[in-house]
Amino acid sequence: MRMHVKGWLSATALAFAVLGQPAAAQVSLRAWPQIAAWGQYVDLEAYVKGCNFFDCGAPLPSGTVDFLVDGTLSFTSPVGIPSTGRFLTNTLSVGTHSVVASYSGDSNWSPSTSDAVPVFVVKASTSTGVAGHAPVNLGQPIDITVLVQVEQPGAGTPTGTVAVSDGVGDTCTITLPSQTCALTPTAPGTLTLVARYQGDANFNPSTGIGGLPVNTSGHAIGGTIAGLAGSGLVLHLEHAGGTEDLPVAAGSSTFAFASTVAYGTVYGVTVASQPTNPRETCTVANGLGSMPAGDVGAVAVTCVPGAYSVGGAVIGLVGSGLVLRINGGGELPIGADGSFAFAPMTDGSPYAVTVATQPANPGQVCSVANDHGMLASADVTNVLVTCASLYTVGGVVAGLDGTLVLQVNGGDDLQLSGGPPHAFTFATPLPNGTGYGVTILAQPPNQNCFVSNASGTIANANVVDVSVSCQGNDPPMLQLTVDDGRAYAGYGETLQYTVTLTNVGGSPASGVPVSGAYGTALDAGSAQWQCAASPGAFCNPGGAGALFDFADLSPGSSAVWTVQVPVLGATGETTVDFTVNAGPLASDVDTLVIFRNGFDGD
Repeated sequence: MRMHVKGWLSATALAFAVLGQPAAAQVSLRAWPQIAAWGQYVDLEAYVKGCNFFDCGAPLPSGTVDFLVDGTLSFTSPVGIPSTGRFLTNTLSVGTHSVVASYSGDSNWSPSTSDAVPVFVVKASTSTGVAGHAPVNLGQPIDITVLVQVEQPGAGTPTGTVAVSDGVGDTCTITLPSQTCALTPTAPGTLTLVARYQGDANFNPSTGIGGLPVNTSGHAIGGTIAGLAGSGLVLHLEHAGGTEDLPVAAGSSTFAFASTVAYGTVYGVTVASQPTNPRETCTVANGLGSMPAGDVGAVAVTCVPGAYSVGGAVIGLVGSGLVLRINGGGELPIGADGSFAFAPMTDGSPYAVTVATQPANPGQVCSVANDHGMLASADVTNVLVTCASLYTVGGVVAGLDGTLVLQVNGGDDLQLSGGPPHAFTFATPLPNGTGYGVTILAQPPNQNCFVSNASGTIANANVVDVSVSCQGNDPPMLQLTVDDGRAYAGYGETLQYTVTLTNVGGSPASGVPVSGAYGTALDAGSAQWQCAASPGAFCNPGGAGALFDFADLSPGSSAVWTVQVPVLGATGETTVDFTVNAGPLASDVDTLVIFRNGFDGD
């Protein structure tokens, strides 16, 4: 049994007196919990124990304890009784941390440090809840409310986003701390709302599920009427669920169809019958749309008085595609001989009828008589359209100094006089589909003239591309041909043209510009061309888009361009034209008939 005598020094004090220095203290460290969720408090407790070779115990250590987390001072605690220091923290980041307690020492005990204690901090768990929602109409936007909470023992405020979907492809996103986002359902029934919190650096993801009932009731369509005085107006409603004709009484200013239209359904409101007694013309605005999530009341019907039609008769029509136009705007397709009438116009309006598109297959030229006038309280019925299928042959002559005589198909002599390049036309028109050949009957004195694009077939239009080039007997003389090796083309088909330019004169031709013009039926942007020159000739190797090149040609030499260009797949043209010019002296054009069924007459 140990005995203490009052006034005696303790063993520790005796050690200090004998040795002249403080004794060593022992520090132990405890962390609880050692595995914590983010935001959870971790209790760090350091116990300082005084001990030497004489005794362990009195006097108790005093001073302070430093708590170092990952080598950085986090907190300093006084050493209390019984000889402990304590530190509570909830600020440790997610990950593994090394904690050390360092005792400062006092007059009796020297400083010392504990062993490192690991503390593991993991992401805190979360729970995501979706608020319940009352039934909504299909297509009606609704705010979806989502609450993301931290589960104990974790704490803090989650960040990041929550992805919300209704299971049919409709989505919205919440960015915390907001709790709502707008979602518009596009399918009926009870939809399943799924809210997925994505988590962040400190919180784990979580998912919540809720229900969203979506109604499918239809909505009404109506609107206003302005200016209606006559009776007989009938409005027509068309939608996926059916149709409805609505008679409207004279003087009405509003209307409403009895049918309802489901959300998202395309609808159209038109005039089925115009009012009479007095005659009026009614038009519909805002009549076409997709049904919203509520009634439509913005359809507007406007009626104007005194509408009369302009029409007449067509005679001699054998082709197809004739389109008449009135006042430069409204167009009326004509399919056969007989009467026609344009849509009524307001009384007193001027009118002018023209041909917008001439007929084809076979081609014809149609002219209009009694084509203009003024509406005077009655329908116009005397406009006369006469169609004839005759076309002329002509072109351009260049370089002519004297007098030249041309023939077409061995007759119809045409005498041309010299001067600047000018157009010519043979007097006698030819029927559509007739072959033609232009030849020189008499050359001018001291000149040689050559004909390019000299032959072909009348194809629904006047021929205007015959080219006559005249030169002196000795200068360079150019011959130009364009050939595709075929008679027909199909929509979307790629054509290959061969363009040949030859110098048949007696001297070189330098810097001859060669240019090609694609007809409107060709996809010029996709064109490609290459050139090959014979000995004594030069041209550029190739290019894209429009054909444009310069050529040098010694006597007897040639340059050959290969041009590839697609026919447009959706063109309304019936022929394909490709025209090539070699300066002002030589030109040629290639014309093909397009068959919509893709028939190829190679």
